[in-house]
Amino acid sequence: MILFDAHCHLYQSYRLEQALTGAFAHFFQEKRTRGIDPASPGVLLLAATAGSHTLGDLERLLGVSARGTGLNRVEIKDDGLSLHLKHADYPGQSVVIVAGQQVVTAERIEVLSLANRNHIADNAALPHTIDAIRGDGAVAMIPWGAGKWMGTRARIITDYLKTAKPTGFFLGDSGNRPGFLPTPTLFAAARSRRIAILSGTDPLPLAGEESRLGSFGTIIDAELDLSRPAVSLLEVLSEPAIKVFDYGTRQRPLGFIRRQLSLRLQRSNKKGAGSPSN
Repeated sequence: MILFDAHCHLYQSYRLEQALTGAFAHFFQEKRTRGIDPASPGVLLLAATAGSHTLGDLERLLGVSARGTGLNRVEIKDDGLSLHLKHADYPGQSVVIVAGQQVVTAERIEVLSLANRNHIADNAALPHTIDAIRGDGAVAMIPWGAGKWMGTRARIITDYLKTAKPTGFFLGDSGNRPGFLPTPTLFAAARSRRIAILSGTDPLPLAGEESRLGSFGTIIDAELDLSRPAVSLLEVLSEPAIKVFDYGTRQRPLGFIRRQLSLRLQRSNKKGAGSPSN
């Protein structure tokens, strides 16, 4: 079994050790609950954006900040796409961090370039952005976001799905989407085209959000080759009619409202101070 969080940000404001230790804990608990082999790795798919760490940042930081902690970095070649972590508190277990980027299209639609270290430019049209990501041999995912699948953007995504090819392309569900909201109609439209839905936490740039990494994600009944984990995962995700299952819990209503208000207040304060908003 492969457990992975398909939408991860490691913001520079996060306490890195706590974030990664928390991911180990979430993966450990999920594997124990489901009777999954403890040696099966948990995977964090990065979506680097403004103010968050790239895989290159983590390569440098984990060479320094991991000293004196339970974390232990293990180098993996894998074309430079991943880092392999061990933790003293979770013997025999591992977490793999895979490179990726969050891109914003000309239509203001977010697209994740997953398992890709090549830079994808912002502000291109949605089809061109997805083609560029898949042209790199990576995976493109349009993630759900509060208020971001409405109006014009919803219509653009709907139109794209009508002719979208399922290979290397997914929609994304989020641990931020509370249970009281109806299931997005775009999910049904995607599944009708045999486009699967991948799940991830999508932590926000707020204090304490780093503890959520790995708490909501996707399970695939397959094996991950730890000598080349990112490439191995890409191969699994490229299989036709792939079957995926989500795990974990969504935000509760009050938590969702509180986080959204905090995020808007943070952005308002940045604008007031003359800083550009995300």
